[in-house]
Amino acid sequence: MSVSVPITFRLQESKADLLDTLKRVYPLVNQMPHLPNTEGGAAIFRTIQQAVVMPAEVANDTLRRKVFVGFTVGPSGVIRDIKIVRGLNTACNAAALAAVQKLPRLVGGKLNGVPASVSLTVPVLFGRLPKE
Repeated sequence: MSVSVPITFRLQESKADLLDTLKRVYPLVNQMPHLPNTEGGAAIFRTIQQAVVMPAEVANDTLRRKVFVGFTVGPSGVIRDIKIVRGLNTACNAAALAAVQKLPRLVGGKLNGVPASVSLTVPVLFGRLPKE
């Protein structure tokens, strides 16, 4: 004699919760996006700063100035919607955007264990910077 018993498996997060974290862009999540093999946003800042090609007109300025670049990191770590939040001039703005575009794919953020899109804003420094 055989008996069939229906079994239903449920994920803790519903499909609606999962879709919501993929559609919305959060400014802060439990696990923020980061570079592979690193933790935290400092590595993202350093990587962007190292990729900046300093425009000649500001390369020797003793006054350090910033361009703020905003972008979204998707659940899979892909960077999109890169834009200048606060700029300096055309050359510095272009250099900051180009540096962010050189970032490798990040490890995406998670909200309560579920992949989520996250917005980040990063300062990019211009002027004479100390040698590391």
